[in-house]
Amino acid sequence: MGPALPQLQGAQKVYTTLQETSPVKPKPWKTGEDVPDKDSGRSHRGRAKVHALQFSLRQELLACKEPKDFWDFVGKRTDPRPKPAKVSIHNLSADFEARLNYPQVTPPSFNSDQLAFNARMARELTSPPLDTSPRQSYTQDITIEEIEAMKRHIKAHGLDTALGVDDFSHQDCMDIPNEKLLEFFLYCLKHQDMPRYWLTSLLIGILQKDKDAADPASYRLIALECCMLKMLTLIIDRRIREGAEDIGVIPVTQNGFQDKLRTNDNVFVLLCLIDKADSLGKPLYVRILGSQERIPGNRSFSSKVLAPLKW
Repeated sequence: MGPALPQLQGAQKVYTTLQETSPVKPKPWKTGEDVPDKDSGRSHRGRAKVHALQFSLRQELLACKEPKDFWDFVGKRTDPRPKPAKVSIHNLSADFEARLNYPQVTPPSFNSDQLAFNARMARELTSPPLDTSPRQSYTQDITIEEIEAMKRHIKAHGLDTALGVDDFSHQDCMDIPNEKLLEFFLYCLKHQDMPRYWLTSLLIGILQKDKDAADPASYRLIALECCMLKMLTLIIDRRIREGAEDIGVIPVTQNGFQDKLRTNDNVFVLLCLIDKADSLGKPLYVRILGSQERIPGNRSFSSKVLAPLKW
């Protein structure tokens, strides 16, 4: 055994040269003015809407000055009686039908000659066209690897999604063996047939923000498809993208429905060009095509993008 350690009278076992810090003060309760206007980045899968709803309910609750106001607030949200709809199902159905179906009169903005030509060419297709994609993306049979990849994608993005008319959930589909799913999907594609439930979608109208609830045009149309149909179309969608990218028919300016791209990327690029031209003191010449009908009504776009341009 080594020598005994010397006893130090009054010495602390643990010490530091850092200054002692005061205890953490509790954060004050935030008011409505403390909530940032912009999204904090937690908007994945609709969480931004949930946060906005929670904040709105809290503001409404804090606005209750009398006991009657409080109980009216509680009763408004706990009353089991259904609220009367402000728009009739007849008017809503008529509006949805007009949106979903081909117009009886071709709009002037459509090229009628081109539409007729496309219809004639479609009638001439007596057999599937030649697949010129390098990996035969449009004609090669679905593989078991694609079934596995599709399931991983759905699991990563959440299984808790709305059901279709068949009440068959994504979890029910995940429980089906991959080999059986592959056999079923191949049969549908080979025979160009599918369950009749897949041809029916449930339509739901979601009232848009700050819109008149009595106007059918104020509702955003949502179609709930069968989950198994969405699984098959997910594989088909990947095949279409794969072939289009290999052939090189997707333009670099196509940002919508592209992986890791957003529809506002082009506007961001334009804003960067504006800032660069402004910093260099040089004019920027931009031509915006097909925007006469849309940009004037968008004050935010007009003020932030068009105003700084030097023509």
